Amino acid sequence: MRTREAGAASEASRIADQLRRAFDGSAWHGPALLELLEDVDAATASARPLTDVHSIWELVLHVAVWDDAALRRLDGKKWQPTGLANFSTGA
Repeated sequence: MRTREAGAASEASRIADQLRRAFDGSAWHGPALLELLEDVDAATASARPLTDVHSIWELVLHVAVWDDAALRRLDGKKWQPTGLANFSTGA
């Protein structure tokens, strides 16, 4: 049983590392979120150039909510963001 627990802890650490890299850098998928947002100011992030499309700001809040959900789940907690907790309107 101890090997199974060690394997689960190792997998949780690997997933947590991948989440960190997705935000901070050295992500497997290309530029990390913070790298992509480096030159984006608040006005640009909150702009809505297209109707019925989320702003950059809203998308970043959505990513942050699901990063938090993943970390809670890795810690053994059950949490499912819904409504505005899942996708804020940024208002």
